[in-house]
Amino acid sequence: MVITIKKKIKSMILLSVFVLSCFGPVFVLSDPVPTINFSWEETTYHFTLDRVWDGDSTIINFTGTYSDIKDTVHYYYNVTENTMVTETRTTHYEANYSVYNNKTIKGFINIDMNLDVYRVDIDYGKSVQLIWMALKEGSLTMEHYEEQFEEDYSFVEENYQEIESEFTKINLTSKEVIDIWSDNYNKTEALNMTVDREPFTTRALTQYDGEFSMPIVLTMQLFTTQRQDKIGWAEMFYDFIIYKDTDGDGIYSAGETGNPSGSGFSLMTSDERVGRVSPQAVNWRTYSEHTPVLTNLTTNSSHHYIYPYDKTVSEIASTIKFSPPVLTDSNTVSWDIDYPQFPVLGSVSDSDKAPSEKYFSFYNTTYDLSSPGDFNYKFDYNLNDTQAELDFTLNMSKISNNDFYNATQGYGLSLPHYNYFLASFDINEADPKELTVLSDIFTFESNGTTVAEINLLNPAKKNYTLFDYPQTGVDTEMESYGGSVHKLLVSNSEQKSNPGSPYLNLLYTIEEVVAADSTFTVVDDLYKIETQNYPVWNGEKLSHDPTFTIYYENQATEENPPNDPNPSTPEIIGFDLFIVLGLISAVLVIQGLNLKKRISKKNNQTKI
Repeated sequence: MVITIKKKIKSMILLSVFVLSCFGPVFVLSDPVPTINFSWEETTYHFTLDRVWDGDSTIINFTGTYSDIKDTVHYYYNVTENTMVTETRTTHYEANYSVYNNKTIKGFINIDMNLDVYRVDIDYGKSVQLIWMALKEGSLTMEHYEEQFEEDYSFVEENYQEIESEFTKINLTSKEVIDIWSDNYNKTEALNMTVDREPFTTRALTQYDGEFSMPIVLTMQLFTTQRQDKIGWAEMFYDFIIYKDTDGDGIYSAGETGNPSGSGFSLMTSDERVGRVSPQAVNWRTYSEHTPVLTNLTTNSSHHYIYPYDKTVSEIASTIKFSPPVLTDSNTVSWDIDYPQFPVLGSVSDSDKAPSEKYFSFYNTTYDLSSPGDFNYKFDYNLNDTQAELDFTLNMSKISNNDFYNATQGYGLSLPHYNYFLASFDINEADPKELTVLSDIFTFESNGTTVAEINLLNPAKKNYTLFDYPQTGVDTEMESYGGSVHKLLVSNSEQKSNPGSPYLNLLYTIEEVVAADSTFTVVDDLYKIETQNYPVWNGEKLSHDPTFTIYYENQATEENPPNDPNPSTPEIIGFDLFIVLGLISAVLVIQGLNLKKRISKKNNQTKI
């Protein structure tokens, strides 16, 4: 009898399970606990870009208003008195602006690269993948032809600022406060830049052929959002801008205060730009042809550029030191790359300075005169059950060439970060800054969900250090500034026909990576440029460590408010890195402390 009852109970349990499986919730056994998988290799990949402009016009036309309150800290030194004045500034800013741009381009560009790189791959579960690559050396051929270029644009802005300042004067030796005072003032500015460019009157062909080595770093992350949309995000940096803070906002105000004259709107045309720091070794051969339409007579020229003259590109590249990734604790993968005593192609040219105070690096110069410097990049990728953080530490040595160093006094340094998003749903920036203004938070959304955020507000990561500044033995910590880049500059980058920066096209490597995922259908893309600005630099040794943070968590939206018992779309539990119940959901919020930016949507064919 007991046995019979047990059999009946067992049968009822089995029947209940069967009924639940047919009509009730289905309980799925969880996947194994995710583990950190990582690998690295020194490899070569082939990159090609073929882009054609067919003569169609592209028009940008918008007006808007902008208002904000910005808090910044500024530093002033009197080395003779051994004092520093710190200004804590609050600026109430209001502006009205209008932008118009009509551009027509007809021509093409072809780029072919073979690149030796160090590559690190990291994945964690099914929804997180990181790919990191840094250049060792490469070769490039490029052909650029332009037979039509017409453009007219205007940028008009009126702005009003109320500025409140608190000043503190400090003795640098004793760190004692000498004096404290305040000051308030207002200022009004009007900017009006209008260019009506005549139709292009010269057909031009430019060809590049050569080899190069430089600290080009590309990071890509692929992930799945809360709504099961897929996002690919590529971020790249490789060059520094030396700038003069003409408007006092602490950032490189690209284009907003610029005078593009006849060269067109670009990241490099602001009148705040006074030079650059570009670590590189190159061996270039160039050829160009120009054929004026009126005469139809072709002139040509060819040049051979070597930098530095007495060392080969391979010799310079052989000094690069890569430290392979290691698991430094149970959740962190760490690696770094060092470009020691790398030659620097640099310039400082301020129209307000005498010729003797300017500086130019020249091709075909020797290594000793190339201002060799150390450029070190450290990376720590930490993952746990709620988030992943990519710590990026920049270490840059003091400018070693005395003439170059002396010319940098009084100027800041800006690091442009180029960002390119691919998404399986529409992607856009929330509350975009159309002007070039100081901004610390950049948020990106897709399908009603925040999918990425570059956040530069964290006090622990916002500061940077200048060593032996303003005098030997004194290390000074200051605030770095984030900065958005004018919408017109970004849009022009998408349509760019200038072959001057072929390296930037490497950002499109992510298109080939995404194409390898059969479940990833690209619906939209977004190109953005953010800059990380060091308003006090003066050519000194610099160290800074911004962070990119990824969060895995459920986020409320208007369609799905917190604890809504009847969500309009199926509720998806936040992605738990230890338990996966049926469907996997990941909400990614990317925070980039320092720094931080759609190029053309044409075909790139990249083999990794």
